[in-house]
Amino acid sequence: MEQWLLAAVIVLFVIFLLWNGLMRAPLWRAARRDISRPESAYEALEGMLNQLRDGATPGPILSKIKKRVATKKDTPQVQAAYSCAVGDVLSRTLSRRATALKWFVKSLEADPTYVEARLAMRDLLLSQRRGFKLERLYWKLLSRLDVEKHGCETVTDIWSELADLLERRRSGRF
Repeated sequence: MEQWLLAAVIVLFVIFLLWNGLMRAPLWRAARRDISRPESAYEALEGMLNQLRDGATPGPILSKIKKRVATKKDTPQVQAAYSCAVGDVLSRTLSRRATALKWFVKSLEADPTYVEARLAMRDLLLSQRRGFKLERLYWKLLSRLDVEKHGCETVTDIWSELADLLERRRSGRF
């Protein structure tokens, strides 16, 4: 009798698992489809950043963002946005500015035309009076750009920013 009761419990448990999987599978598919769209990726990022602005602990949220960037399933623009967001959060902490710089560089590696990461990197390094490092990063960035692929306007903007840096170094305004 006990064996039949145990077998019935096991069968009911298996039926429950199957029913639960069949009910949740369409929901998981819809969630994966929504996450794969760039608009929803930006909305998810905005939600996480709003949580940080509201005073949430940055550790768990930053780890979610880092995992999202590490999956490589998003477009380069989305990866650049997420990496830049991590760098932006870390740059506001005095002890994490070097790590923030790494995330800005990672953002520019994903998408060399991402303006927010470039300007944030520039502001961070100029505030630390590290013009030579910034100049080297601009040269690396220019070596990755192609006029036909990325557009002439973007390339000329970066060249003009580099020229401004070189002029500052020459005049000693760093």
